Amino acid sequence: MAGTVGVSMGGAYVGSEIKGTDSSNAVLGAGIGAVVGSSAGKYFGEKTKNVLPSKAAEVLGNITGNLATEAATDAGELMLRADDK
Repeated sequence: MAGTVGVSMGGAYVGSEIKGTDSSNAVLGAGIGAVVGSSAGKYFGEKTKNVLPSKAAEVLGNITGNLATEAATDAGELMLRADDK
């Protein structure tokens, strides 16, 4: 998970620097999103193995993890921006 978090946060930092915006909220939001998404993907992937074939459960876990990552990243950034105001 550390690699995923690091890459996500690094990407957010680079993107903010390219745009010329403050990177704090983007980096923290990306870190939160990576942790939540990774955990959600593993959880749903494991839970669905009892009902679905192994590969289908893995795919569903990946999809769920990616959706959770995006949602948590966006929510984290919005909350951090609201605190700045």
